[in-house]
Amino acid sequence: MPADVRATLAQLFEEARVAAKSGETALAASVLESAETVVETKLPAGQRRERLRFGCRQAREALPAGELAAAYVSAMERRLPCG
Repeated sequence: MPADVRATLAQLFEEARVAAKSGETALAASVLESAETVVETKLPAGQRRERLRFGCRQAREALPAGELAAAYVSAMERRLPCG
């Protein structure tokens, strides 16, 4: 994963997790949509891309249950390679 893509996803996932936990459902959904777009356009086809796309969708569907959505986002953050 290119360093700039990893950094962008890390930032988006952090923002989405914080928004979900603080009850900012619309913001969290918007940020997760942006993250999914980055995943789809910047990552090569494969297991990592599919898992992250799935995680973005699941986290959005889990909203407005903020803690559950945040848990999905945390799982995605752990799937990012170490920077």
